[in-house]
Amino acid sequence: MRYKILLFLCIILVTSTIVCATDNTTQTSDDNILTHTTASDTTSTVKEVKTLTKNNDNTVKSTSAGSVYVDDAYGETYYGARIEYSLDSNDVEGEVELYVNNTSIGRQEVDGWNTFDWMYDYQYNEVLDKYPKGQYPIKVVYHNNGNIIESNTASLYISTGQSNINVNGEICVSDSRISVPVSVTTTFNLIVDHGRLTASYDDNVITTIDCGGSEVLNLELPAVYQQKTVTLTYSDNNHMLSDSSKEVFLDVIVPGTGATATNVMVNDARFINITHIEDDELLIDSIDILLDVDVTTDDEKVTTGQLTAYYNGEAIATSRNVSSITIPAKYNLEEITLNYTSVGNYANSSTVYTVFLDKISTRTYMSYVSATKNSDVNIYPSITSNLPFLYGRIHVYVDDNLIKTIDLEDNYVYVSLNGTRTTIGSNLELNGFDDGRYTLTVETEENNVFTSSEYSTSLTINKINTYIYANNRTIYVGDKTNLYAYVYANNRATINNGMMSFTLDDELIGTEYVSNNTANIEYSIPSDLVEGQHTLLVEYLGDESYNASSKKITLTLAKTGTTTTLRTWTVSNEKIVLNATVRAWNKTINSGNVNAYIDNTKVATGQVTDNYAVITLPSTADTDTQYNLRLEYSGTDLLNGSTYNVDEFIFNKKSSSTRIYPYLRSNGALTLTAYVYSDNYAKVNTGNVIFHINNKQVTTASVSNNKASTTYYMGDYDAGNYTIKATYNGSKQFNTSSNSSSVTKSPYYHTTYMSLANNSLTVKRGESTDINATLTCYSHNITEDIDATIELNATWGSIVYTQDVTFHNGVLNYNFTLPGDFEIFTINGKEITRYTMTITTKQSKNFKSTGQTGTLQVGTYTKLYQKTLWGYKQGNITFNTTLQDSSGKQVNTNTTARIDIYTPASKENNLIKSFKLNITNGKLSYVYQIPTSMTNNTYLVNITVLSNKDYAGSYKTVNMTLNNRRTYISSSNTYGYIGKTVTLNGTVMDSTTRTKAATTGEVTITVDGKTLTTVKTSKGVFRYTLNNNLTEGKHNITYTYRGDTVYANNTRTLNLTSNKNTLEYRHQQSMQA
Repeated sequence: MRYKILLFLCIILVTSTIVCATDNTTQTSDDNILTHTTASDTTSTVKEVKTLTKNNDNTVKSTSAGSVYVDDAYGETYYGARIEYSLDSNDVEGEVELYVNNTSIGRQEVDGWNTFDWMYDYQYNEVLDKYPKGQYPIKVVYHNNGNIIESNTASLYISTGQSNINVNGEICVSDSRISVPVSVTTTFNLIVDHGRLTASYDDNVITTIDCGGSEVLNLELPAVYQQKTVTLTYSDNNHMLSDSSKEVFLDVIVPGTGATATNVMVNDARFINITHIEDDELLIDSIDILLDVDVTTDDEKVTTGQLTAYYNGEAIATSRNVSSITIPAKYNLEEITLNYTSVGNYANSSTVYTVFLDKISTRTYMSYVSATKNSDVNIYPSITSNLPFLYGRIHVYVDDNLIKTIDLEDNYVYVSLNGTRTTIGSNLELNGFDDGRYTLTVETEENNVFTSSEYSTSLTINKINTYIYANNRTIYVGDKTNLYAYVYANNRATINNGMMSFTLDDELIGTEYVSNNTANIEYSIPSDLVEGQHTLLVEYLGDESYNASSKKITLTLAKTGTTTTLRTWTVSNEKIVLNATVRAWNKTINSGNVNAYIDNTKVATGQVTDNYAVITLPSTADTDTQYNLRLEYSGTDLLNGSTYNVDEFIFNKKSSSTRIYPYLRSNGALTLTAYVYSDNYAKVNTGNVIFHINNKQVTTASVSNNKASTTYYMGDYDAGNYTIKATYNGSKQFNTSSNSSSVTKSPYYHTTYMSLANNSLTVKRGESTDINATLTCYSHNITEDIDATIELNATWGSIVYTQDVTFHNGVLNYNFTLPGDFEIFTINGKEITRYTMTITTKQSKNFKSTGQTGTLQVGTYTKLYQKTLWGYKQGNITFNTTLQDSSGKQVNTNTTARIDIYTPASKENNLIKSFKLNITNGKLSYVYQIPTSMTNNTYLVNITVLSNKDYAGSYKTVNMTLNNRRTYISSSNTYGYIGKTVTLNGTVMDSTTRTKAATTGEVTITVDGKTLTTVKTSKGVFRYTLNNNLTEGKHNITYTYRGDTVYANNTRTLNLTSNKNTLEYRHQQSMQA
């Protein structure tokens, strides 16, 4: 516990009482309406506001969305991202599915929030732990009853997450090594399962371990790093997480194993203050005991190692300094054991020591205390001693009854230090004490550190003074009103006891209990209470804890004031009708009259109902005329009268505007619709609209609900443009207005529809087929001839053939002959034999143009059958191609086929070979010799069959696969002598032809599994001269041919026998001179 000098404020409580008698009033504005609400009429209205949530089942939704859009999103590895999307309407049903990197991540119901929260969640643990830093495509797919709508493709940008290194446990010593437990985590403490953790000291790496997903990683460090700070670094090369590092102090001692005996001796003991400096202020933390210690051998004083103090077998203090150790003060007068833990060549040792320091004398004091009943009061006993009183207990007695013990080891005790005086701040609860005078005693308890002392003073408890707050106010004749009283305690406590009384003009009118500082009564103002000022006395009668108080206020009784206004006026049955409003504070008026005066003459009266009066003026009152207008409300016994007066008042006619909407049907019926609007948005229900065509009046319609409409027949009018004008003739209330528009009368043609008897025809060149079509009209019989055109359109849009024909009474029966020289067009090497046939009629005297389309196949449809082609390079491939009809049967016809061979690796599909072959009786059989230039593994082969007189052409593309030619190696076992050269040779052979392979590829030579060299072949032959340094005996020699673009690789293993050289003996005979 740390103790700091505290500043205590003394609060002086003032006793007084206030009562307030008020009412709650509200004022709203609606057409100058004032509303007065007494407290008794006030109710609390809570309006429920429904908020859209993900589970709001009350939302009314439509059937389906029409489109979905997704925004770019940003996330973090190991944490997640929020992906936002939008639908063309939020009131839809269905589900949305999120795709990231073309993989479905999740699917959820449409909930109005339009987000995917794909982030760390304690329940589901859905995080981006499988997606490293980068940019990924995302899209949202909307599903509803089989309807699927895909969004645009946006991007998810994932940034690296944050890695954290924490020591997760106690750094300890095991088998003379330092063990450091470490956890590597990410946001929300997710365990990292990749990357490496490195420990280093002075930029030198000590050790490195992999982060394999374990919650705790144990770093094992050598003992040499004890009492040193090492740096821990995590890194995954920013693949998913940022690098991080942490410095860790290895606060351990690795015990020594030496044999040099040591002795421990305590030289001295004394009380000390444990302090620290915070914000340039010296703070005392506690009182401890400092032991001066010597650790020695027979020859010297020991300066390294660790001291540990034990009491009853439990460690109470540790010191890295073997010359001293500090223990808590409470172990004074106790026997402790002091252990020395050695380092290096020294041995461990211990001693038993009894701490025996004189207790510190105390003197206790506290000033007198004054408090109020049932309250809490602060007390501040002080203890004077040579050292701060920071250990022990203080007992508090009232009239020799213990009511509290203050323990200084409690973290909630406040302590102030001033020299040798220690002041302790605490709180006493005085609930249940009567008011009066008591003896208050504080006693400092004796312990192992301090002696005991005590001091007595006085405690005075008083009732709490109160005060009432009040305002003068006005009350109204015939009303009910709430009289409120507010009583407050000078100690700011909430009063919930006692009675409040209300006395008006010396007559008690009500009493009520106080709750939450408030009491109120409902008072009905009697009819015999005269208007004017009255005195209200409000008294709080007090209780066992609170004193009484009172307050006088003035109540003024008056009639309720009113306000009369002219709200609107209108015209009904050619008479001006006034709508007057009479308002009073917090009242609905249903009595009294409003009299209307024109030029100071009373002309009409209206009775007030629900605050409104309707007054109909005589017909002599006219619009656009100036008058002196006065409206007088007569008042009642409870309400004052009021007047509305305008000296120069004119009932101005309202401006009008007219809009005309003519619509001319093709049969000559002209629908005329006009709208008449007032500039004050009043309904127009009087007057007529007169319609003109080219300034000639043709019809009239009355106005009702702003609209006038009628129909006029223009069937006898010539074709052309006509001006349509609408004129509103006005009324007593509205001015005239007009507007114009125009219509165009056009000739009328009937709509026809065409149908084909057969919309798919086949015809051979030089032969005929029937084309039958019918025209239908639902509004008129077709009795005239209608010309038409037959067109044949190619796939690229060009017209290749036309023929004029005629429908007789709506029927076309035409025998169509395709010319024998009809040209067959070719596009990109493919013949076009299927055409779009369009029949289009020309507009006639009474009928619109129409048309219909079908297809025309030139020659009988055919298709090709050919399997995928396969063979060896420089070999041959057999074409077996069949020409079939639509049912798959071989057709019996002769024609020409073109074979085109392409390289598929090129974007342009370069043509490398083209030739033509004959198809006989619908079949093509041909053996193709593969040239040496074709060294790719795959080619595309297009087979195109040209059309003839009877059959349409066809085409097909197939793959041609060429495999490398198989090989084998021809060689034999080899013999040689150590220290001499050996020739290694062989030949790569073609397995099919049994001849040398025409290759210059490479052969790798290995001896006993070790690569010796790689040599090139010449026409398949390879040779290498070896300096034989091999040991005596057989050795495995392996020849590996690597292959090339034509020949496949191969391997063969033989023996190389290495022999010792034979010795040669030569004798040279000496020659005598």
